[in-house]
Amino acid sequence: MNEKEFFDAFEAERWNFTFMDEADTTKPVQQVGLVAVFHLVDAYLPIRRKHIAEAFALYDEHYGDKLRGGYREDLGLRIRSYSPEEFRDCVRYIETIGTNDAVEFKWLSLPDLELVSDYMFGVYSPEGWYEQVHGSLTKVPISTAIASRARRVLSRRRM
Repeated sequence: MNEKEFFDAFEAERWNFTFMDEADTTKPVQQVGLVAVFHLVDAYLPIRRKHIAEAFALYDEHYGDKLRGGYREDLGLRIRSYSPEEFRDCVRYIETIGTNDAVEFKWLSLPDLELVSDYMFGVYSPEGWYEQVHGSLTKVPISTAIASRARRVLSRRRM
């Protein structure tokens, strides 16, 4: 199976792996897609947090226009609108928070924590002491809408 055949088959079957909300059957609560998850060792270190901020900046550059809202743990985990100011504040938060503080945030194209978003950038980086004691890793899940975007990228590569 070549790449085109894979994405054609994926597109044809992806709704078989989509589950809708019981109360509102127009809203997906679980949906198949491509997700990249990065696990980082020692992510509480300032240089690693700087790299998380750089990854977030790169995501914002390519997909920031898709993000509508999300939360930051340091601001009470309440949903807020995504904007250029929120982006800058979030980068500053990542880069300046202490090594003994966790970094946690999630920005979504659908600012609802119970429903599925097509685009999402989230981070959970535990406190340095927690990572040293428990050996956990930082998790950076990233998701994008796959079907049309992947097809466009692959078709450009073939030209």
